[in-house]
Amino acid sequence: MISVLKVFLITLFLFSSKPLVAQPPEILRLVANEWEPYTGDRILNQGLATDIVSTALRRAGYDVMVNIVPWTRALKGVEAGNYHGIIAAWYNKEREKKMVYSDHYLTNDLVLFKRSEDQITFESLSDLEPYTIGTVRDYAYGEGFDTSQKLKKKPSLDLRTNIVRVSNGLIDLFPEDRFVVKHLLNTRYPEYFGKIDFLDKPLSQRTLHMTISKKTMDYEKIVQDFNQQLAAMKAEGLLDKLIKKHNLNF
Repeated sequence: MISVLKVFLITLFLFSSKPLVAQPPEILRLVANEWEPYTGDRILNQGLATDIVSTALRRAGYDVMVNIVPWTRALKGVEAGNYHGIIAAWYNKEREKKMVYSDHYLTNDLVLFKRSEDQITFESLSDLEPYTIGTVRDYAYGEGFDTSQKLKKKPSLDLRTNIVRVSNGLIDLFPEDRFVVKHLLNTRYPEYFGKIDFLDKPLSQRTLHMTISKKTMDYEKIVQDFNQQLAAMKAEGLLDKLIKKHNLNF
């Protein structure tokens, strides 16, 4: 009798136990790296990107849990199926073999910041040749900019140095993501608020996407549901409202 019971229990366990990604998830376990103001544990709703993605998925009927971990761990975890997806990722053709990309929900604009009173126009890189441009060591700003020998680039150790230098007229411009600078002005360097603004034309742009691992059951449906709600949110003006909610509008 005991042997029969053991066989029954083992059989029941084998047929009822499935890995996390082998069945439609009751809770979507998403992951992101620390990248303020887009993602992070110390900011409102874990960041603007997290807020947008979580809102769209919840509108589509999914429960969402977000973990903030280093980027390499996040990427490997999604590829292995330990997480269902990534909150914020730039498109990469190679990674598309293991995950599906949603429609883009934000664009990372790398823009040129200047003193508010300066009149500078920019249509091509040659227009920037008369100016001294602050950079951060080891940052990549785009192939044309990085390889140009005609641009006068003045490297620094960090972004704060460039904010101080442009505000005090020690450099003319510096390139950076516009939301990153706005967040820093809001939270760390309010004394420079109003002293700098940016040129309308971006130096470069990259679209931001949610991804879902192909090891997640119904991954195509999850992305389709997300895209549908994202389109509705854009039509309703909700994305702009979320940007204002995070105090990132200029």
